[in-house]
Amino acid sequence: MGLQSKMITRPLTDEDLNRIRFLHSRYYKDEFPFPDFRTFATTFKVLNDDGEIITAGGIKYNPEIILVTDQSINSANRAFALTAALQIAQYFISSHGHNLLYASVVNGSKWHEQLINYGFRDSVGKHLVIG
Repeated sequence: MGLQSKMITRPLTDEDLNRIRFLHSRYYKDEFPFPDFRTFATTFKVLNDDGEIITAGGIKYNPEIILVTDQSINSANRAFALTAALQIAQYFISSHGHNLLYASVVNGSKWHEQLINYGFRDSVGKHLVIG
């Protein structure tokens, strides 16, 4: 089969899931669990000229929490405020059908360790951003 001159794109359907499960099992089962495409904002497949799936996927809404904290406040009150902020975030994401909340640590391992203590964990893979 030669180089494709164009790619055919279509929405993902329930009928596609068996093929995608097979591809996931064959190539990705040890890297990440099979995605629940029903929770995605949109899904798609890319087909070759024969209608075979080359790639399938989707776009998820990934809630991310961003906090700005007054570091001059004593640590006990900052911890209480963090707990309150996380309760608000967890309520919000669960009421909107999400089960994950992302946080990016840009200013040191101290904050990374603190978020780990509050229940966060390192995510699978290295996260990248575009835009």
